[in-house]
Amino acid sequence: MHRGFRTLGVVVVALMLLAVAALAATMALDRHAAQESLGIPSREVALWLALAGAAILALAALLLWARRARPRAAVTALAIAAGLAGLAGLGGAVAVAATTTGCESFRFDRARWLHPGPTDDAVALADAVARCHVLTGLDRAGVEHLLGSPGVTDEQPSTPRSRTWVYGVAYEDAGLIGPAMREVLLRVRFGPDGRVTRARVQDETRTY
Repeated sequence: MHRGFRTLGVVVVALMLLAVAALAATMALDRHAAQESLGIPSREVALWLALAGAAILALAALLLWARRARPRAAVTALAIAAGLAGLAGLGGAVAVAATTTGCESFRFDRARWLHPGPTDDAVALADAVARCHVLTGLDRAGVEHLLGSPGVTDEQPSTPRSRTWVYGVAYEDAGLIGPAMREVLLRVRFGPDGRVTRARVQDETRTY
């Protein structure tokens, strides 16, 4: 009876680890596929790969532990295969994080910017615009051609033209206990020559 419960426990934990590994691998592939359209950072892909590799290594360790009670060649072979797969996942995570940034394949899609999908995609696209320096060096006409007219311009009395353009990226209810609003903005800074020197994403939650 005791051995039966232990075997059942091993099977349940193994299935859970396989589910985690499968989910993490699926997310890694999904995030990698979105690098061209959303410029997803490679570190995010690497984290999912690392999670998948760690889950498979944990499965290998579980199988080796189970083998001590009932030595079988099939269990040993599965443990070795899982260990190799887990190490491959961790190695892939290191390679992705160290050799790419996520900007290499990113292609800005103006139509997607003007008609964004879910909030997370809109924020990811704005982050890619800033992180991948899509706007750096462009003049105001170039920025407006890509992003459209800004929602807000920071006018200063000492300068005849605004130095910062602000684009609203996402607004959503963020209140868990009290009323609050999450606001994500893309702030585009122009230099004295009228060309973009910096773009950054401002993500904050305001209570009211």
